Amino acid sequence: MGVREASTEAGRLYAEDIEQFVDLRQPLGTHMMTEDDIREFAGHGDPLPIHVGDGEHFGGVIASGLHTLCVHQRLAVAGPYSRWAVAAGRRMTSMSLPRSVRPGDTLTGWVTVAQVSPRVRTAVARIHGELINQNGDQVLSLELEAVVKNHPTATSDRSR
Repeated sequence: MGVREASTEAGRLYAEDIEQFVDLRQPLGTHMMTEDDIREFAGHGDPLPIHVGDGEHFGGVIASGLHTLCVHQRLAVAGPYSRWAVAAGRRMTSMSLPRSVRPGDTLTGWVTVAQVSPRVRTAVARIHGELINQNGDQVLSLELEAVVKNHPTATSDRSR
C-alpha cells in the first residue's frame, strides 16, 4: 500500500498509511545520558537513592526506568510519531529494563509496528519499541498500543 498524499493535518500518515510499516524496524536516533540529566529527572520523578544518591550497590548512579522510557518516547515523538496521525496512547502491555542505564551511555532506539487493527474512525497500532546502549546491550523493551486516526476519506463501514 502506498503512502497517501495528505491534504489535511500537514502531511500526517494515517492508519492506512502506517500499515506499510508493519514488521519494518524504524530507527529513532540516539540520546546520550548525562549524570546531571539522570539526577535532575530522578529528583522530580523518581528520587530513589540509586538515582539521586551514590547508586548504592550499582557502583554509581543509574537512570530511573521511567527516565529510560521517557527517552524512548522523546525519540519516537521526534521521529515517526511526529508524522503519524496519532490520537492518543492506549496502553502499554509490557515493559522490561534488562540492563541499567548509566551516565555516559548513548542510547539508540527503534520502533516496529506489529499490527494495525482498523476500527470505525480510528485504528489501533500495536508497536514494539526498544533502546540499546553503545555496547549493543538492550536497556528497554516495550509493547504498546496507540490509537491512530483513519484517513478522512476512508470508508466509515469498518467494525469497532
